[in-house]
Amino acid sequence: MQIDWFRLVVGILAILFGAYAIFVRAKSKDSTKLNAIKKQWGEDKGAMIHLIFYGFLPVILGGLMLFKAIKGWFQ
Repeated sequence: MQIDWFRLVVGILAILFGAYAIFVRAKSKDSTKLNAIKKQWGEDKGAMIHLIFYGFLPVILGGLMLFKAIKGWFQ
């Protein structure tokens, strides 16, 4: 019945980072990371790459870390 606090904190931070990338940075016109990816890969493909790797992937991995951190609490 022990919570893994490190995984809990890192999971929450990863979810917050992913949410920030999805809702704030993707809408911003002066995001340097997003503009660099769009310049390298093109407008549509660059936006999709940014959305997946900076948005959805951290949210999914953060959720998995939260699940793993709390899993021991219920056993």
